[in-house]
Amino acid sequence: MGYEWRNLVADHTVWLVIAVFALTIGYAVLNGATLARQQQRGAQRFLRAQEAKTSQFQERAGVMENYLNSAHALADLPRYERYEYDFGPLDPRYASAANPLSAVLPPPPLAPLTMGVSDLYPVAHTVSWWDTEMVSAAEQTESPLKLLAGNFDLAFVMLYLLPLFILALCFNLFASEKEGGTLSLLLSQPINLYMLLAGKIMARALLILLPAFTFIMAGSLLSGLDLGNSEVRVRLLGWIFVIALYGAFWFGLAVAVNGIGKSAASNAMILIVCWLALLVLVPTAANLLATTLYAVPSRAEFISASREIPIAVKEIDDTRLREQFFKDHPEFPAGGAYSDWGRMAIVNVAKQEEVAQRFWETRQRFDEQLSKQQALVSACGLLSPAILAQAALYDIAGAGTARYRHYLSQADAYNREWKAHFWPTMFTGKKFSPADYDRIPRFRGEEERLIDVARRAAAPMLALLAMASLIVTLGIRAYRRYPIAG
Repeated sequence: MGYEWRNLVADHTVWLVIAVFALTIGYAVLNGATLARQQQRGAQRFLRAQEAKTSQFQERAGVMENYLNSAHALADLPRYERYEYDFGPLDPRYASAANPLSAVLPPPPLAPLTMGVSDLYPVAHTVSWWDTEMVSAAEQTESPLKLLAGNFDLAFVMLYLLPLFILALCFNLFASEKEGGTLSLLLSQPINLYMLLAGKIMARALLILLPAFTFIMAGSLLSGLDLGNSEVRVRLLGWIFVIALYGAFWFGLAVAVNGIGKSAASNAMILIVCWLALLVLVPTAANLLATTLYAVPSRAEFISASREIPIAVKEIDDTRLREQFFKDHPEFPAGGAYSDWGRMAIVNVAKQEEVAQRFWETRQRFDEQLSKQQALVSACGLLSPAILAQAALYDIAGAGTARYRHYLSQADAYNREWKAHFWPTMFTGKKFSPADYDRIPRFRGEEERLIDVARRAAAPMLALLAMASLIVTLGIRAYRRYPIAG
């Protein structure tokens, strides 16, 4: 290993590879940290704007309440101001409809390392008593082509460029020495072929993986990752472990190809073909197969169905909707003390509940097909280490679809909490007060438990470990018939 290390250090090409590797990692971390900060600032700006609007409503409600508590009469006010007293900040319907708050998803825990698919989904779920809406809390508009291509982040470097750097150093383990006649001379020393192979691989692994892990740690510190947080540290260690497994596969593949006994040029060509097949052709074929077998209905059909649902609900009799609402919500008895406006609000709420239910049923057909597509692509991961490594890296970083589904479940719970807070006052006609604005529920999102993340990431990690072990075993066995002479 020491002999091989001296040879590598003396080769200027190796230092060029290391320098390019360091630059790509540095740029990827810088780019990832910039994207994470942009998303974080956008979310904070969005929340601050909402809280400022709530404060304005609360201040206006205080002014109006003070006026009502004085000896002034509403009849003395202009008509538009009297209307504001009836349907303004003191009205819970107006307070909810005109001042909705949002459930905002923060950036992934390891956002500077990878944004994953988190930039493809809306990061805010705005709720009110009559509707819900998904919006972009970052207040940013990205090019669709940019979103389709993805970001140049550290996950991209590790998935696509790390194998190239490994292959650049490992395509010529024995070929040149065999052709030059020096391999026989080396093996005349008290060393066998397997010891020589181990020394060459260990030296190259140290030269590639040690700088990679060093640059990752340095980039994590410079990008602002909170390494004082135990959860972030565990996620980062898991991330590094996945990269080590992924690198082991490519080192094993290089060992196996070199064991065939071809020339250095042939080894390089075979390894490049393997890189293209495993990182480009197999994932592309998996996606094509998934979209063909489980085609998602057209977007136009989905939009058309979404537009037809409210029209169909409007034709339903109000009495039937009201009865269905009381049946679904026994906490509100049919004979309760509701105001006239409250009874109208019940009908409106019942309509929105029916629209939401039908919309959910329509969307289920799309979600089921997408779930089948994702399951098929995951199954195809056994044919490509890149698919396995990407799934594990995204999951551990909190940049995959699982974390987003976890966020949506919390956003739905927040929506129910919001409605439970406003409905009683709306239905009874009770006025809002400035103090009631402080009691409006705020979203308190929680990250997934690490044990849940570990369970999901364990499957691709074990598959990646098995794949790396298999290719290393096959590679070592290939050297039983390795031709020593050129």
